[in-house]
Amino acid sequence: MQLGLVLVTVMLPTAAPASAAPLQFSAVMKPQISGDVNAPRVGETLTEISAVWSRAPKSVEYRWLDCAPGQSIEQCRAIPGATGRSYTLQASDAGLYVVVAETGHDASGQTAVAVTPSTSQVQPADGQPIPPPPEPPPVPLTYPTLSGTAYLGDTLTATPGTWSAGSYTISYEWLICGLGRCVPIDGATGLSHTIGPADVNYAIVLRAAATAAGGTSYAMTPIQLIARRLSATTQLKLATLPHRLYTPYLLRHGEHPEFLAPAAGTVTITWTAGRVTLGRGTARCDGSHVAHAVPFRFTRQGKALMRRTKSRKITITGEFSPADGTPATKYSRTWRLLAPT
Repeated sequence: MQLGLVLVTVMLPTAAPASAAPLQFSAVMKPQISGDVNAPRVGETLTEISAVWSRAPKSVEYRWLDCAPGQSIEQCRAIPGATGRSYTLQASDAGLYVVVAETGHDASGQTAVAVTPSTSQVQPADGQPIPPPPEPPPVPLTYPTLSGTAYLGDTLTATPGTWSAGSYTISYEWLICGLGRCVPIDGATGLSHTIGPADVNYAIVLRAAATAAGGTSYAMTPIQLIARRLSATTQLKLATLPHRLYTPYLLRHGEHPEFLAPAAGTVTITWTAGRVTLGRGTARCDGSHVAHAVPFRFTRQGKALMRRTKSRKITITGEFSPADGTPATKYSRTWRLLAPT
């Protein structure tokens, strides 16, 4: 008995091919400039020869650019109004190189940019030599610094920085900075500035600008000096003073006054009623310009007086002794403690 071989072909269903993403839209040949590109002269007209694209573009835009020696295409300057296929060289192009950036858009929404090779330096129309490039702006060698305290009403003074040699003019501008941006302060253009209400809670910065024929360079002070409402004299934070504290215990453990100090030093708080010292407290400040809660202790006379009175007018005096040995400053506030009715 002879066995035969039977071949069976099985056809499996196949999934429908997924729609392919459109191929990358790009220029397969760069655009060119026709005309005297090797010795272009002011008054001559140049024409762009379009790029060859990977597929027909839906629309095309043209931008003629001026490039200074050594500049990359990103640094070149667009020539105002030069957006056609042809461009007549102007006096402002003399000494510069000219290129054309052609931007194509296809039907799928893709965009690509192709740039022509540059011309040679554009020559003046009268055959004169190319004028030398304008003098570039100077380079800052040292940066300006600020001195003074930045409290409301205080005056900050700037020490100018130094610049590299050259012909230029220097101007100054004060800025307030916050949330990643800086804004000029109206009228603040000298080497000193008095902190105003609009400056409070912003960083105060001086920006120096050195302007030469070829541009402007800048130098700024560090963004670290914050304007505060606190004046240079110490102040008691009135909002924390107690209103209805009627026993020595509550007076001791209730809200105590906070003291704002402009620098590192020691704060002493004294509570008096007439000629009687009710109590006092002392705290050290680290110069961070934050409020410092000052602990309070009764005197023996103060305890006795508070036990036998239900209403008493007291004076709270704060004295700040700076750590650097400069004279102490004081601030006082009169307050009335009321017993509940």
